[in-house]
Amino acid sequence: MHTTPITVVVADEFDIFRVGLRAAIQHTADIRIVGESNSAPELFGLLETLQPDVIFLDLDLPMSRGFDTLLQIRKAAPDAKVLLLGYELDPSLAEKLSKAGANGFLSRSSELAEVETAIRMVVSQGYFFSESGDVKELESVFRPISVSALRSQPTLTEKEVAVLRLICQEQSTRDIASSLSLSPRTIESIRDRIRIKTGSRNLAGLALFALKYGLIRLG
Repeated sequence: MHTTPITVVVADEFDIFRVGLRAAIQHTADIRIVGESNSAPELFGLLETLQPDVIFLDLDLPMSRGFDTLLQIRKAAPDAKVLLLGYELDPSLAEKLSKAGANGFLSRSSELAEVETAIRMVVSQGYFFSESGDVKELESVFRPISVSALRSQPTLTEKEVAVLRLICQEQSTRDIASSLSLSPRTIESIRDRIRIKTGSRNLAGLALFALKYGLIRLG
C-alpha cells in the first residue's frame, strides 16, 4: 500500500490531453503528476531524474520507436507501470506490447473519472484495461497471474459490503450516499476500492462477486 503520493508522468503529444489528465486527478491528495512530455526524447530526459509509479504513454508519441520505446522505458524506470493511451488497441499487438513492458491501456474516449481508477488499479493490481473493444481478450493479456490471488480471498470492510449490496440493488450513487449518510464522492471512492479488491470492472462483475461470496441472494 502506498504511504506516499502515487507519482505520474504523462507522455502525450497533445497539450489538451495532458491538461485533461491533470484535471481528472486535481482533486486527489495522493496522486501527483510529476512530469509531462510531448516526445520520446523529452520523456527519457525526465526519466533520468524521475522514477514515477505510473507512466501514461501515447501510442503515437512523436520520435517514438514503438516497442523499442517500451523496452527503453522498462530499463529507465523498471518499477513504473506503463499505461498506453489511444483510441483502440489492435489485439494482434497486445501481447507483444505487454511483453515489451506495457501494463494496460486507457482509451482516449474514457470519462475523466476513469483516469483516477486506472492509476489506482494499475498500481494495486498490476494492470488496467478500459471498457472499450474486446475487453475480455485484451484484459487477459495484461493481467498478471498473481492477480488471481486477489480474487480468491478478497477482504471487504463492513462499509464496503454495505455499499456493494446497495450497488447490486441498482441504487444510484446519490441514493447510496443518502442511505449511509455519506457524501457521493465518498461512495465513489468506496466503489473504486471495491472494484480494485474484487477485480470487477462493471455492475455485472460486482453482482457475480457478491453472489459468489453470499453477500446477496437471488429472488
